[in-house]
Amino acid sequence: MHELFTQVLNYKDLSKAGDLFTVSDDAIVNDLSEVINIICEITSLPDYVNNDNDQSVVEICITRVTTAIRETGSMEQHAEALVTLLESCLNHNLKPSQKEEDPPHAKISSDIISCMFLNYSKKEVMKRVLPVAVKFLHKGNKVLSRNMASYLSLAAIDNSPLLSNHIQLIIDSIISGNYPLCRVLPQIYEVTRDPIHDHAMALVSLLPLCELTEKLALLQLCSLIANNKPSLLEASLPQLCEYLCISQTVVATLQVFLNLAKNQPQLLSDYVLKIKKAAECNPNALCIAAQVLSAVGKINKSKAQEALNFIMDHLPKVDRGSQSLLVREATFLCSCFPILFTDKILEGVLQISRNTNSHVNQISGGVTIVKVGGNQSPTNSNITRPTQTDNNGRNSRIVITPRPRLMADSRSTGRLQSSNAHRSMTRLNAVSGSRVGSVGGLHKSMTKLSSNQVCIASTSNRNKPSTTKISSGGVTVTTPFTTSKDSLGNSISQTLTGRVQNSVSRPLSTAGSSPLNQSLTSQGHIQSSGPSLNVDPVGINTGIYSTVTPRRNHNTSVTIINSSVSQRISVFEPYPMRDTMQHFCEKHLDKIKAYMEKVSVRIPPPAKCTIEERRAKKTAKLHFACEGRGEHCLYNRALFTVRTRHPRVWIHLMFLALQARSSSALSSRHPSVSALKNCWDILKCETRPFLTLVTSAFPCAKDQDAVLNELRNSGYFDVFEHCSLNAGGWGCFLCNHPERAVGFLQDSQPVIEGQLKEKKGRWRLFRRWRTRYFTLSGAHLSYKGSKNDKEGTPIDIHQIRSVKVSRGARNIPKAFEIFTGEESLILKPKGGKNAEEWVQCLSVVVAHSHSKDTTNSKNSSLVRTTI
Repeated sequence: MHELFTQVLNYKDLSKAGDLFTVSDDAIVNDLSEVINIICEITSLPDYVNNDNDQSVVEICITRVTTAIRETGSMEQHAEALVTLLESCLNHNLKPSQKEEDPPHAKISSDIISCMFLNYSKKEVMKRVLPVAVKFLHKGNKVLSRNMASYLSLAAIDNSPLLSNHIQLIIDSIISGNYPLCRVLPQIYEVTRDPIHDHAMALVSLLPLCELTEKLALLQLCSLIANNKPSLLEASLPQLCEYLCISQTVVATLQVFLNLAKNQPQLLSDYVLKIKKAAECNPNALCIAAQVLSAVGKINKSKAQEALNFIMDHLPKVDRGSQSLLVREATFLCSCFPILFTDKILEGVLQISRNTNSHVNQISGGVTIVKVGGNQSPTNSNITRPTQTDNNGRNSRIVITPRPRLMADSRSTGRLQSSNAHRSMTRLNAVSGSRVGSVGGLHKSMTKLSSNQVCIASTSNRNKPSTTKISSGGVTVTTPFTTSKDSLGNSISQTLTGRVQNSVSRPLSTAGSSPLNQSLTSQGHIQSSGPSLNVDPVGINTGIYSTVTPRRNHNTSVTIINSSVSQRISVFEPYPMRDTMQHFCEKHLDKIKAYMEKVSVRIPPPAKCTIEERRAKKTAKLHFACEGRGEHCLYNRALFTVRTRHPRVWIHLMFLALQARSSSALSSRHPSVSALKNCWDILKCETRPFLTLVTSAFPCAKDQDAVLNELRNSGYFDVFEHCSLNAGGWGCFLCNHPERAVGFLQDSQPVIEGQLKEKKGRWRLFRRWRTRYFTLSGAHLSYKGSKNDKEGTPIDIHQIRSVKVSRGARNIPKAFEIFTGEESLILKPKGGKNAEEWVQCLSVVVAHSHSKDTTNSKNSSLVRTTI
């Protein structure tokens, strides 16, 4: 290690620390990892937080280290040491003090993160730093999280697969209020989709809280979701419709609707009027609105007629570039429903065609520019103008010949070739090789040069031209500039800029650039050694919303990080972050209550959930209480217990029931929520975290049926039923039917009696059924050969441990098995009748017996304690 670093760090010599900047970078570049490790040891000392001298020394050393790494480009060499130091900062307090001063470890973290993310294009560096950096999203510091959003936006350009491993932390941070982080979601969605699908509804609900750039990012994400799983957005359509009224978001929202309409057009049938209104208020969205309505028109004839009327009404009002798209959509509708093709439709299309022909005939300035070398004179003596003369005295000439008349059915050029002289603006050749090129797929109206916009320019062969390139919405225009004072360069600049602005304002179907990036660019200013060229941002902001977000090396939505040594980013604020769960519940409180109002009639909410562990196997046990609590309640002092194989559904339902009973949104700090989370974490039956579980889609009908069968098989519905009179709660049989309690409580009075077929003892499979006459009372189950015979040995109700039911089709009981301490007995009604009544009565009597046993044991225990 360099001797100056040794002296400064070993002796904490602040007077020598400033001399570190006099040492050359090459002299210390190989010592930087060792320096970082010593800094890590110093910052881990207990008294470092209170030692101002040590803090100043470390601050200067880190600044010198990061500067040297940046200047020598040696980040890969020292990334491991920097990440180790960054990771150590996570173990210290990062919250600002009461005086709003950043703690020392916060300053260190800020400097290191800023330095490392300047190397966002280096995959090995990002692979090492990202797992540590994302942990700073949840350190309770609002500004730190927002700055991390900028850094992660950089990383997402080339490293979205690496970020996808931390998607849950990112989504939690977004829901907690770190909305700028939304910009990374479309890139991550290309790599991993399921975690984003689980939070689709929660993410859409954040739209009103976001800034414009964040709204556009979320809408782009919705567009991607609509392509892959449109059903997830069905519940959010009313909220998305609100953004049809905002000019900055109307095109992006309609792109979401277009993808929905292509996959599930019936979802948009109720929103046709809103789409029409949005198109009326925003002419730039007219074409994509027509595409949406056309896609919805596939549903039936009436919808198609409505879409066709909209298209024909607006066909004469739009420019010629948009007319071809509208005619194509009208043709599509008529091909789906030929009966819609009437004379009126044909006349409307022919009228547009005649207007186009008339307009083309009047244009005399459609030109093709042909290069003529040396002093050759052109064969056609039309417009000829000599230009600048070079040192050799040779004149460069540009010959402009009128373009032949274009036919009315000319389409936009799909491929540009130099041999095609009848396409618009294919190539402009000058002596020096100057050219103005355009990307294929442009409509003729976008590239045509009118007579008053013909510009002639030339350059000297000896002068090296500087080139300015303008890219927007798939249009690339390259313009060479010279150092000449000729004003012709400016007129080319103005003409091309005007054309690009007017043309990009129309929707273009391009895959070369992300419309989100175009929208994020507030002003495009490109400088060269020649004249400057300003691109109007209005022309950029109105591109079509892309359905796929490409990962590109040069992305316009790059957040610039100031790499100045003297500047420090303050990243901390003492305000707590918003609770993710509370935010979700607050947004969907009405939906949760409406859902539970329907479900609670079919499925009872458990009173509590416990985890039972036997031989390293963990099982969830549900405990149900009687809400009646009557005088003869079967479960007044105990709970009905069920072991479940569907803990995910039950815990989710318990959370929703808890929220439905609460008047305000629950937070993760609520005691009952914490208890549920603890159960889920102990079970570890699925990889998803508790927060993902409770903010995911509500349990579907299939999940509900699974838990219903579980309750039915456990005998729950034999002793419990839902009573609408009892405040809509679930009560035991005796609480819901107190008038029948007398029969169950008296030991001598029969509850039910009749003939049953019986098998008992070993090898029951090979035994025949015996028909006996059984009588059930509150004290015992007795039997005899017939009604008039003597009774056999009765079975004491207290000896019955459980009753197992065998069910047939439609869950109707066929037989039931009684288990005592010594033997088991299989019974089934003769003729298969009254089986359900026998099972219910037997279950109620056994439950009542167990309830009495519990009460007696508690009373005897109390007496012994008193004595």
